[in-house]
Amino acid sequence: MTPALFEQPVPRDDWIGLGHVTCEAHDKFGVLIAADESCRSIDDVTRIINGGLADVVNIKLSKIGVLASLEVEHIESTIIDQEAYKWRNTCNIKSKLRG
Repeated sequence: MTPALFEQPVPRDDWIGLGHVTCEAHDKFGVLIAADESCRSIDDVTRIINGGLADVVNIKLSKIGVLASLEVEHIESTIIDQEAYKWRNTCNIKSKLRG
């Protein structure tokens, strides 16, 4: 049996590790990675989305607030730059953030 998703497999500030695990987990096992503890602010969410560091972002109102949570959809649609998009495609990551 293969899990469908792993939640926060690295320490919350290990951005490089999060991106690496996301790429490897998807490519080798078809498993999605969710960022949870790494999502402490809207800046963290922006970094994860823009960098393609996780397949799923776990947004908690108690961590980033209601208004910031509502901004996530807007941020997701506007900040993903071409390099991050190319990087995700190179790793064959199908981001749940993009639908």
